[in-house]
Amino acid sequence: ITNDAWFKGYPQVIQHLQPAVFRAIEERRYLLRVANTGITCIISPQGKIEKALRVNNKKIFVEGLLNGKIFPSQDKTFYSQWPDIFIYIGGILGLVLLIFDKKIKF
Repeated sequence: ITNDAWFKGYPQVIQHLQPAVFRAIEERRYLLRVANTGITCIISPQGKIEKALRVNNKKIFVEGLLNGKIFPSQDKTFYSQWPDIFIYIGGILGLVLLIFDKKIKF
């Protein structure tokens, strides 16, 4: 659920939609994005916007009902199993570089 009313232009609404597309790909699941003033849509696990609410060819600031089909999945992605692994790897790598930097005299 999102509120895009504070965006005054169309490019910002599209940019605000992009993280939802990324999340659908990341988790390999359908994502239902509901916006009271932005783009309401169904995003596939591949990141494709399968269906979006449109009224008179407008996608934002419209009222309506979006019907569509989703297919739930129980599959686990690498990211959903290990969500913080990249933070840990980066932290360990940073510590290793910090330790070796102090041992090397220039």
